[in-house]
Amino acid sequence: MATAPPTALAGGNAGSASCSAHSGCSALGLTGDCCPSLSGKDLACCDEPAQENAAPQVQTLADLGAAAGDAVDTSVAAWHPDNSWWKTEPPQSDETSCLMEHRFGCDVIAHHLTCLGSRDGRAEATIDGLKIRGQPCVWCGGGPCRSGSISLCEPLDYLMNGEGKAFTAFYAKPVYQAAKCKDGEPVPPQRIFRQPPLPVIPTLAPWWLPESRPDEDMLGCLSTLSKGCFQAETMGECLMSKDGSGLDKIKGLKVQGEACVWCGGGLCMSNSSAVCAPFDYALRGEGTAFPLFYAKTNYKVASCPQERKKEHHLPAFEFSCLQEAEEGCHKLTDAASCLSSVDGSGLTHKDGFRIKGQPCVWCNGGACTSDSWNKCEPFDWVMNGQGQAYNYHFGVDRYTLAGCKNDRPAAISMKEYRMTVDGYSIVPLDARPLVPFWVAQKPAPETLKCLKPAPGGCNQLRDMGSCMTSKDGRSMESFMGMKIAGEPCVWCGGIACTTNSTSLCEPFDYLMYGSHVAFDDFVAKGVYKVSDCEKGDVKLPNYDYQCLEKSGKGGCANIWNAEECLASKDGRSVSTVGVLQVQDQPCVWCGGTACHSGKNALCEAFDFALNGESTAFMTFFASDTFRLAACKSGKPTPATLKGFDSFVPGWSALPRIPMFNHSWYKTPAPTGNELTCLMDHWYGCDKVGHEDTCLGSKDAQPQALFGPGIQIEGSPCAWCGGGPCISGSTALCQPFSLLMQGEGTNFTTFFAKNHYQVARCKNGKPLPPMPTKTSPQIVYVPVSGSLASPPQGPTLERPLVLPPVGGATADVAVPPAGDDIGSSPDLVPLSAEPPGLPPLAPLPGAAPVPAYPVADAAHPVATVAPVAMAAPVTPGAMAALATTAAPSQPLGASEDSDRGISALTLPPVATIAPLNLGTIIPGVVAGASEDSDSGSGA
Repeated sequence: MATAPPTALAGGNAGSASCSAHSGCSALGLTGDCCPSLSGKDLACCDEPAQENAAPQVQTLADLGAAAGDAVDTSVAAWHPDNSWWKTEPPQSDETSCLMEHRFGCDVIAHHLTCLGSRDGRAEATIDGLKIRGQPCVWCGGGPCRSGSISLCEPLDYLMNGEGKAFTAFYAKPVYQAAKCKDGEPVPPQRIFRQPPLPVIPTLAPWWLPESRPDEDMLGCLSTLSKGCFQAETMGECLMSKDGSGLDKIKGLKVQGEACVWCGGGLCMSNSSAVCAPFDYALRGEGTAFPLFYAKTNYKVASCPQERKKEHHLPAFEFSCLQEAEEGCHKLTDAASCLSSVDGSGLTHKDGFRIKGQPCVWCNGGACTSDSWNKCEPFDWVMNGQGQAYNYHFGVDRYTLAGCKNDRPAAISMKEYRMTVDGYSIVPLDARPLVPFWVAQKPAPETLKCLKPAPGGCNQLRDMGSCMTSKDGRSMESFMGMKIAGEPCVWCGGIACTTNSTSLCEPFDYLMYGSHVAFDDFVAKGVYKVSDCEKGDVKLPNYDYQCLEKSGKGGCANIWNAEECLASKDGRSVSTVGVLQVQDQPCVWCGGTACHSGKNALCEAFDFALNGESTAFMTFFASDTFRLAACKSGKPTPATLKGFDSFVPGWSALPRIPMFNHSWYKTPAPTGNELTCLMDHWYGCDKVGHEDTCLGSKDAQPQALFGPGIQIEGSPCAWCGGGPCISGSTALCQPFSLLMQGEGTNFTTFFAKNHYQVARCKNGKPLPPMPTKTSPQIVYVPVSGSLASPPQGPTLERPLVLPPVGGATADVAVPPAGDDIGSSPDLVPLSAEPPGLPPLAPLPGAAPVPAYPVADAAHPVATVAPVAMAAPVTPGAMAALATTAAPSQPLGASEDSDRGISALTLPPVATIAPLNLGTIIPGVVAGASEDSDSGSGA
């Protein structure tokens, strides 16, 4: 067998060269120390060094044949070129010692220098039996390395040995370069182009012969056709048989026991009308037993169907309601009959495929296969028989399968119920109508146990809450063939269910199947909901609720202000409403608007509000704005599902003027243990294009490359949400210090202010990617009222803190030095708390703050005198106000327990309506705050 030249050969001389080391001689299959003169040209292999991947130079086919002579193997396998021409040998240990161990794997690298300077450092030693850990990375020339992936870089052994095993094709065979060390440094990128060796052209056997003939194991399942393969008339019969005619040979070619060969539906050979023939006779008989074999390109050899992988299996639907078609599916000619039947013929198998009991398949009014005009066929035969039982499946893209829904026939596909069926119109008298696509799957009996019987029937219920928690309690078993008693009620979305009634609720079976029987039409097809015992799965957070007071008998829904709602739990005497808990549930404030579509309540019990959608009401409106009543340090404190949050949507103490803080997005850099788990990325954060790599790395480029300005070396990487981080660069990842300090000096604009994430460690591991979204922070200054006396009642936000006139400033709470991320102080309540109202608790670490400065003889407190303004606030007035504001205590900081994020997230204000402004007092603290982790401050 001819051997291709090796991919790398050292130079040689007359004493060391050999024919096998020379591409031209090797292509001729020659061996030895020198090439003979009979090659027809002076190959001079003894006088020149062999060259890597040199293409063999052969003059003519005559020369090639004369040179090869009898040495060329005439077998089919011998002339195939050696397919290892592109492979690279595994490197020695000293050739990988300088490479960076990339813990996230070669396949996430998109930069050629990083790829050619790294080896795979993943925990997995192998994938699909191919080596991964420790393998040098391979750069694939800037394009995808392999099929099934867009990775530009992969581990060496995975690419060298994975083709046909882990993936279909390795695309970069001619141009790839493997990472390798030379003189202690990674070898730089090189221009590489490999070429496969030319094959040796042998004396060919017939090109249409398969690589191997069927053996006894492959023929074991085939039926012995006593009349012989020549007499088979159908594709299925031919391809499930071997010859049993008793005729041993014809003109020296085997017949008896040979697998039958189907000739594509046409004649097999020029001297016979047979469409099927024995293997050896058909494929080797041309020129001996007959002049010409016609089916060279379209024949098929009989094989066992068990050895073929079936592409289609019955989907997970119910089929028990289908009736048997006694003559078989193929005899049915209309959609209604086909799609309500299973094959009931006595034939268990045909052509190796199951027949009896298989659901029928409707081919949408056309022929199912190329071999007949049948419009309906059994599932296994028609879906898996192409190429074995028939040539082509015409209905592969337009079939419909018989199935069941609610114990009635229904049209289905492999994944879902069909909305329409081609060819389905008039239902024959002996066929049952198909279930319409809009009919819901009836809830299982075990999910209906909690429903209460409605004695007057579902049709007497007029509200969604009652309908969705009931089943029909009438004694009437059925009406015009539709079930009534015990049926779950169906809510019709607040509109009349049918054209013949004003009922808003009806029993399930009556409503789903009563159209054109009990009433003209069901008009709520797109909005109805079926009652059951299922509800939402939002769990009550594990907070303290002991400090909450019980509401009145009307429950949380009778509370109309945030202060009372967020200090209460439901005081109703009933424990549940349907399947929803209400009694003693903490109240939920819905942001100052209606909680749900059922009524205009602003406050509701937790389980009713969070889990009542589609059960007690149609839509929950406050999923993004609700706050939950909870206790902190024994005092009522508003909370979300993730943590306490003193910002309460829909509540405000005083009108306020917005001021923009331009540092809202900045966050302190991770320090100490937050950096220990990060990988030192030798090639820099800006070379990373993979999110996990970015969030698990810090920049390890020498600071000397950047000068004494911004500290790049050791800076954690920051991921910019999948888009460019800064102007002038397409990098998706950058050093954190550059993003925080470089805008306006090193680059023009930082694009990812509201969605970047910084690499940091938690419990010794990099934090995974998580959704981030911050908004520009707005701080507020009151615009009316006296500032000398506090407002009445408790407050949910920080009061304005004014310094005494004359320059002295009031004490404010500030985060203690070295405070951990996420532990910045919470809101500080008013120091003077009116009696009788529950105070809101501050977070730990907050210093007490006086509500307002106390006037004395030396420092009187100024008051704001209202001044009427007829025009909106001008940009100049806003700029003047901004210059007087100084950083102060965070206003409305929130705490995220998972990420350590403190942020006041308030919507930016686009326009400001005319207001009555008081005199602006220089030195007023505008409540600037700094967010310690999420990149936002106000």
